[in-house]
Parts: sequence; structure tokens; C-alpha cells
Amino acid sequence: VKHYRRGDRHHYYVFGCPLKAEDHYPTDIWQACAHCRHCFEIEYDAGWQGYRYVVKMPQRVRCLARRGAACAEPK
Repeated sequence: VKHYRRGDRHHYYVFGCPLKAEDHYPTDIWQACAHCRHCFEIEYDAGWQGYRYVVKMPQRVRCLARRGAACAEPK
């Protein structure tokens, strides 16, 4: 997962989505991966902040799709 910041907004992208034809174009994990039926898990970096264990940012997306699979949108 790559992190980009534009102004006060944070964007998280992953490259090489098996459901997209182009490997070099990024896929936004909140718009595509979070709602995809092939997304198995989104792992987050977390740690202690004071006395609370808080989630900081996504680190890895685990996808169950393969190259050439059908569209991720449910019918």
C-alpha cells in the first residue's frame, strides 16, 4: 500500500490489482478494495498511543482474486 497526501487528505493506493487490466495504474483501496468481494483482509499498522491501542494506517491488502478473473462487482 502506497500513501499519498494531497493537502489535508490521505490517499492509499495499491498497484497490480488482478481485476484491473493495467498493472501500472493505482487502485484506491477505499473505493475498490474495501468493497470488492475478493478482498480477504486489509492489514493495518497499529500501536500504543498513551493507554490505547490505535489503528494508524493500512499496510497491506490481501486479495483472493487471480489474473483474468471476472469483475469484482456483485450482480
